[in-house]
Amino acid sequence: MPLPPQSLYQVQLIPVEKIKPDPLQPRQTLDYKEIDGLALSLANSSVGLINAIEVDENYVIITGEQRWHAVKKAGFTEIPCKVIPGLSQDDRFMRQVIENIHKGTMNDWDIAKSFEKLLSLRTRCAVKKKMPDPEQDKHIRDLARELGIAESSIRAKLSILSMPEDVQEAARKGEISASVIREIRYAPGERLRKELTKRFLSGEIQTRNGVKEIVSALKRSPEKQEEILEQDYDGMTTADVIRTLNFIAPSDLEITREDMKEQEAGKTLWNAISRLENELDAWPPEKIADGLKPMVGIAIMSLVQNLNLYLQRAKQSGEALIEAPEVTQ
Repeated sequence: MPLPPQSLYQVQLIPVEKIKPDPLQPRQTLDYKEIDGLALSLANSSVGLINAIEVDENYVIITGEQRWHAVKKAGFTEIPCKVIPGLSQDDRFMRQVIENIHKGTMNDWDIAKSFEKLLSLRTRCAVKKKMPDPEQDKHIRDLARELGIAESSIRAKLSILSMPEDVQEAARKGEISASVIREIRYAPGERLRKELTKRFLSGEIQTRNGVKEIVSALKRSPEKQEEILEQDYDGMTTADVIRTLNFIAPSDLEITREDMKEQEAGKTLWNAISRLENELDAWPPEKIADGLKPMVGIAIMSLVQNLNLYLQRAKQSGEALIEAPEVTQ
């Protein structure tokens, strides 16, 4: 049953000691830096807490636990609350997930566990983490619509729960994100995935994009995998990683760039010859000043000799440019 508009819930000042946190709420890790920052702001402001927290009829927190901690830390004895009675446990949980996701107050592991629970409430069975399931896919689409987020975000977070326990623990501690885990999962083979995970958690590989570039190199050059893994990526920016990998296993883009550089060199010569032809057309001998004619004649003779040498070198290297007699004076 839909809840009445929030405007119908009267804000009440309730003693902070009467408020109790919800042990079943989805966010299991508090952000103490944010709590300390808000507490400091409250202590130095005459405005007080602007956004009331939500509690049930027993004063158990629905949303706003970090605000409650901050109010207590700031020394306030009362806190503004909206009392929402009769909320089912499922509706309470959904409300908590929505607030935490859109305020960014949950780590990726907590979010993954929340999605798992919400999906299990819908399907009334365990969430399948590995095999495709059309019915579960439909529930994911519906959940994405209700939460106002992308389906891909839900799937990325859920992928954490199919990782080994040590990786899940790292995600719970905020040491690795769902986006990094997703890139690692693309690596070709369990051994490589474990190696990349270990090196990310050790701090050697520092960014998601760094992981992504290494995985791409491993996939495009299987014969260079050991050489790629032998590299020390400690302290490298993503740009440094890309430069290192392009030296070992050039990407298609890098190969195209190099090809273009070669083509540009040839294009420059082509343009120079074209400009010379245009100049010769624009300046027939009769239009050249008498005083310049000897100098122009010497320059053209020198150019002809250089052209002959150029064509000879091309022929000797097996790269003959033309099938024609050599240019003669």
